[in-house]
Amino acid sequence: NLFLVHEEDKVDIFWDWDWDASSVIAYPSLEGVAIWYDASNPEPIGETKLTGIESETFLRSDDGSIDFISSHASVIPPLDAYKCQVNFTHSKGNLQDGQSTSIKFIEVQEEEKFIFVQSLTNSFNLSYYPRTVPETTDVDIENLYDYLYQRDLDIYDSFTGESYAEVIKHVLLKDSDGKYVSTVVRVDIGPRNNDKLDNDGLEIMRSELDADIPDILNENFTVSITGGHVLTSVTINEIQKTQITSTLIAILFAAIILVVLYRSIDLGIIAVLPTILASIWIMATMTLLGITLNVLTVMVTALTVGLGIDYAIHIIERYREEIEHKSESQAIETTIVRTGSALLISGLTTVSGFAVLFLSPMPLVRNFGIITAATIVYAMFIAIFVMPSLIWITNRIKEWISSQTLD
Repeated sequence: NLFLVHEEDKVDIFWDWDWDASSVIAYPSLEGVAIWYDASNPEPIGETKLTGIESETFLRSDDGSIDFISSHASVIPPLDAYKCQVNFTHSKGNLQDGQSTSIKFIEVQEEEKFIFVQSLTNSFNLSYYPRTVPETTDVDIENLYDYLYQRDLDIYDSFTGESYAEVIKHVLLKDSDGKYVSTVVRVDIGPRNNDKLDNDGLEIMRSELDADIPDILNENFTVSITGGHVLTSVTINEIQKTQITSTLIAILFAAIILVVLYRSIDLGIIAVLPTILASIWIMATMTLLGITLNVLTVMVTALTVGLGIDYAIHIIERYREEIEHKSESQAIETTIVRTGSALLISGLTTVSGFAVLFLSPMPLVRNFGIITAATIVYAMFIAIFVMPSLIWITNRIKEWISSQTLD
């Protein structure tokens, strides 16, 4: 593979190789060459043979046979050198036909920093997966980070064109002194058959992650748990804490506006009472169906306030028009028949639109469709059947109060 180099900075190349010693009288000669490239030209600008081998170690097995040879050579990149590639060939010499040498391991360093390794597991004492093993030291981990930080030529994502160096910088921060000071640790989670990923499950997840943070990290660093699921859980909790308060404030403001517009306290109160009733009904429905609040379903109270007051205004306005030239019973009957039928048709079409969400394979969207349709049905039912009753009861109360005042 190609690796970055800096012109006129010494490059140390290490490699291990072996051959089939059973059919070879003496070990064959292995020739290596460093091929240099500049930043723009795909053709090589030169090459340097690895002739000045500084060390060559023969590693033998218990029976005295040679297992492999570990070699080391140093080269100086020429001017304009930007990247390099190492190739090895062998002179057959005393190899028989069908026999060949084998490169087991290549490692390239520049000023004691790894700029290319053929095997991460061997260079940094990792296991196959790779994971740390008892031989892994802090120096190994730091060397691995340094190595990944400068892998600008290796493409990690062919779609975005990001290299390994660019990707690791998203999750690992190195300060101006070259020290690694911050990192991102990702934990992939998802629902299982026995554990649904609802808000209760997210709360359990957050508490378990908090408990898993070592004390030494909390003492020396600022550890923050984040991610899509965590942000969802935090958002839902904050919304739940303020939901009742915000709903009551919305109803209060709506009542004040309606009292001012109608210039009547009783009509303003009548218009918001169905909204309170519908909110209670829809929360009870969610409890019975086991639907928890999330970023979608938490909007149910806002929908209830909006639809409930909207339908109530239609009923009150029609009643005010009819009561000017009809009796109370006639005005209520006309309101129910005329405006009530219009609201029924309007509500059913809206319910049908949201009912399509029942077919969604996503439980989040499906539950939102269920409670939204239920909200519309409740608001429509209360406007048509409960509102006229509230108007009638209010009129009886006003008559009773007037009679008591006269007495």
